[in-house]
Order: sequence, then C-alpha cells, then structure tokens
Amino acid sequence: VQIPEAFALVEEGVYRCSGVLSSEQIKYLDTLSLKTVLILSVEGPSRALSQYMKTKGIRRIHLGMTRWQANLGWKPVSEELIKDALECLLDKRNHPLLVVCSSGVRETGTLIGCLRKLQHWNFNSIVYEYRSFAGGKGKYTQELFIELFDTDLV
Repeated sequence: VQIPEAFALVEEGVYRCSGVLSSEQIKYLDTLSLKTVLILSVEGPSRALSQYMKTKGIRRIHLGMTRWQANLGWKPVSEELIKDALECLLDKRNHPLLVVCSSGVRETGTLIGCLRKLQHWNFNSIVYEYRSFAGGKGKYTQELFIELFDTDLV
C-alpha cells in the first residue's frame, strides 16, 4: 500500500491527490471510506480508478469534462469550474470526498487555494500551501487566479 502522490487532508472529510494512481495507491483509498470523487481535469480517471469507484459504489463527479472552456485568456481554469467544485466540496453530503486532477497540482491546487481564500486565509499562507504541493509545476497565473477569485460567486 502506498500513499498517492500529492495526497493530503484538506479539511475534515476532504482529501486531495493526483488523479494518476497505481494499484498500490488505490488500495490506500480504502482507508478513507470515500463517498465522492471530484474530478477537475478534462481527462477522465484512469481505468483502475474508474473500476475502483464502480466496485466501491463511489459517486463520480467529473466537473472537468462538463465545465471545461477553451480560450480563457490568461486564466488557467474557468471560474465556473472552481465555483461548482467549491459548492460540491462544501456540501457535507458528499463527504468523505477526494479531489483529483491529472497532475494533482493545477486544477486541484487552484481549487484548494480558492477554498482557503473563502476561509479568509492570509494570501501568503495560501500561496505557501499551493507552492508546497506544486513544486516545480506551479504557475504564477494560478496564484493570480486565486488572488483575483471572487468568493461572492460561491
């Protein structure tokens, strides 16, 4: 059993990790007793993760597919994706919930940053958390998106 890449407890009942999981990492998910997997990337989950969700009766919400938009200008993700994902994440009926995207950084990191902004975290703390997961994969435009995100949308 292995802990998934970019795995962390976000809040009670909310977890995050990369959506690319090995069979050993998927075994770790059993310890979470998941009810929902929230997929933020356009790409679908791996065959192994899809099979796991089906076998365990875990609800799959693939917002990346339904909320993806082309030509967003400088924005790394759409505000609609983040707004809908936050509403899903904040609904305790979906907990325990796992948030995934293909890298575990881009969409997931942006969503968690916007959640922290909604929780009134200091912006420096939000960026620190984002960068600690992003490593070398972080993007300034995602930090800017978090800073400019209108929490009144949620």
